[in-house]
Amino acid sequence: MKQLFNKTSVKDLSVRSCVHIQNNLNVAQSGRSMVEMIGVLAIMAVLSIGGLTGYVYGMDKYRANETAQEISVRMFSAISQSDLSAASMSKLADE
Repeated sequence: MKQLFNKTSVKDLSVRSCVHIQNNLNVAQSGRSMVEMIGVLAIMAVLSIGGLTGYVYGMDKYRANETAQEISVRMFSAISQSDLSAASMSKLADE
């Protein structure tokens, strides 16, 4: 039976394959992993949804306050005008 590889070529082949595996590990370890990126995106999504919810709540509250203020101003104006009208009518009635 013929030997396919001699001892030095097998040793050389194993050293080369170890170096190749080590180089691949170094390349795979540079940068962020997919799991880390998905985690960061999930955190960003939760924070964005929370911020958007807060913004919508704040805008609703702002609009409600503006409407309440406008109603208050119009009621005060109407009451003032009716008081003035009543006062003018009573002056006219006294004359």
